[in-house]
Amino acid sequence: MGSTKPVAMAAVHALVVGAAVAVATPWALVVPVLVSLLTGPLGGAAVAGVPAFGILWLIDAAFRNGLPGSGLRAALPAVVLAFGAFAVCSAQLQLFRDPEAAVPSDLSVALWTGGLSAAAVIVTHVLFDRDPTAARAEPGTDPGAADPTTRSPVTTTDGTEPAAAASEADSAEHAEAARLAEPAAPAPERFDHVVVGGGVMGAATARALARAGDGGGASVLLVEQFGRGHDRGSSHGASRIFRRGYTADDWVALTGDAITAWQGLEAETGRTLLDFTGALDHGDPVALDEIQAALERGGVVHERLTPDEAGARWPGLRFDTSVLFHPQAGRVRSADAAEALLDSASAAGAELRFDTAVAAIETMGDDVVLRLEGAGGASSTVVSTSVVLAVGSWARYLAGDLVRRAGASLPEVRVTQEEPAHFATELPDDAWPSFVHHPTDPALRARVSTIYGLLTPGEGVKVGTHGTGREVHPDARLASPGAEGQAVLRDYVAAWVPGVDVDTLAPISCLYDTTPTEDPVLDRVGSVTVATGFSGHGFKFGAVFGELLAGVATGTPAPERFRLRQG
Repeated sequence: MGSTKPVAMAAVHALVVGAAVAVATPWALVVPVLVSLLTGPLGGAAVAGVPAFGILWLIDAAFRNGLPGSGLRAALPAVVLAFGAFAVCSAQLQLFRDPEAAVPSDLSVALWTGGLSAAAVIVTHVLFDRDPTAARAEPGTDPGAADPTTRSPVTTTDGTEPAAAASEADSAEHAEAARLAEPAAPAPERFDHVVVGGGVMGAATARALARAGDGGGASVLLVEQFGRGHDRGSSHGASRIFRRGYTADDWVALTGDAITAWQGLEAETGRTLLDFTGALDHGDPVALDEIQAALERGGVVHERLTPDEAGARWPGLRFDTSVLFHPQAGRVRSADAAEALLDSASAAGAELRFDTAVAAIETMGDDVVLRLEGAGGASSTVVSTSVVLAVGSWARYLAGDLVRRAGASLPEVRVTQEEPAHFATELPDDAWPSFVHHPTDPALRARVSTIYGLLTPGEGVKVGTHGTGREVHPDARLASPGAEGQAVLRDYVAAWVPGVDVDTLAPISCLYDTTPTEDPVLDRVGSVTVATGFSGHGFKFGAVFGELLAGVATGTPAPERFRLRQG
């Protein structure tokens, strides 16, 4: 319709609208009349006018191909119809009150509303129209070439006027030139493996995949929605506790594997990543007995101390029951460790892209297609037969549907904002082991299950309660610390950590993604491997979990503890 002459098009448009309104009005006003019995004539007019506007707007848009003013051209005849409805409803209500009152016939209503609607369309064309060809003229072209009053009356053999034919040819050439000038959409990039998530798990997995085989050779892409070293997830901060104090044999064995993996990364990068300050558990004797039994089965050196013996060795802490200490523990320098993993992955050939979010993910046979959005809105598409979603707290949003379609299910993952704090101390660094308190006091146990702590050199002693944070969406972190949680922490430190200044409390925060069993998911469905649910104790295993995930992504079955639920 874009090249139709304005006068002819206006006439046809007016005729169509007028006829439609004339034919539809006697039938369409039945509902408004019924409505007016409850709301009065204005209600009937509204019920008639609003849908009429929508229908007339569609008719107008069809005629005008969406040129400016479509809404106004639909509004005037819709107003005419609304006034017609008002008049008819008023007459009908008068008829109910006075059976002898005169009411307009259906024919007169049809002719009146149809004629006025057609006239309204003509008025809108006069007020808002310009030649559609002129409206679409290219900047810098001669307006007269699109003006019907300046065209030659001579026609070509196909019945078109020369100027019009030239204009159409020029338009076609312009369109083709514009199409050719547009940069072709880049072809999707293909990688052997794509790792989503640049925290400790994603970095370790990308490194392991890039190094796999004899000298590596696999193409690996790591994408991270935030910047390098960001503080929006679970991997930021200078320190994480490292301890071997588990009750399950496989977990104790994994802590030994983690030591080997971290020391291998230290040797490769020349960085110190593990500080063996030792770690102790104190409090509930039953919990300590279970941990001690597992350490003995695993061949981990340990010793049991009385409260007085422990207090003499570590004056910064208070003890009320026996203490279990093992020296092959301490802390991971987490910020340094994350950077070392990223550097090692890059050195092994992995490509790292930060500030790059996954906008969409879908499976197509064995392929997984990811649409990525980079900084500034730039988009790209990558394809792989192996995608690792090491996305922690974001797993349910990126992986949930993929897992369900594969006949499996993620466990319920509770995402919380945990808020430990640093406290200043005047004691020397070697006075502070890493520690976990299993309280026996009923009042304290009602508020927290376990409390952990460790020294972060240069920042103070970090103390936190395990898994007690407020539940959040990972993209909607809370701006300020929770008053109740900070009060619990302050009261605990005042009573049990005499070696720090409680008034120097400096809160920090991170995300926990916690499963009901506190076991993570490290498993594969189809071409997608999922890593989530590290439950506040995953960082220490980062280097070894990266190797495990690389194995799962390349076909090794996941250990049973870490598998997805089927069905």
